[in-house]
Amino acid sequence: MNKPLILYTALTKAVDNYNDRNRYTRGHLADAIGFIGTNAAIQFSNALNPLNHDKTLNDEKKYKLMHTFEHEDLMVFFTYYMQQFGLRPVAICRPKVTVVNFSRATDDATIKGNEAFKTTKYALRDETLTREELQSIIKENQEAAQKYQELVDLALGRLERMESEK
Repeated sequence: MNKPLILYTALTKAVDNYNDRNRYTRGHLADAIGFIGTNAAIQFSNALNPLNHDKTLNDEKKYKLMHTFEHEDLMVFFTYYMQQFGLRPVAICRPKVTVVNFSRATDDATIKGNEAFKTTKYALRDETLTREELQSIIKENQEAAQKYQELVDLALGRLERMESEK
């Protein structure tokens, strides 16, 4: 049985957000939720990977993980989880826009856009498109669109804040 891809993808986003904001590695959270040993961070990363059959991230550890997160990380989790179903959480406050997170969002969007471009161009090299190539193109472009939407949301958040300060 596979792990639920949507849940583990959203958990990974929240973990990465927590680590980026606090300048931690995965080892910090691995220790906090009970992974033990010199390879705790690797085991935690494997447990987060939905394609890996490592089931060590049990319900108890998921509970500890969710309670370790701060409000911002929980919002990243729930927002990303909802977006995978095509939902947009409109009642959630927009994140505070700083030069750092706007720059990071710009970098992420550009990188994902470049990956989508590369995937598409590579698939078109032989002038045919297979089912797998089309699925890959769709996936990469959806991810790029999502990153660009995050950038737009940040810009809108900053614009709203500027308008309210007048």
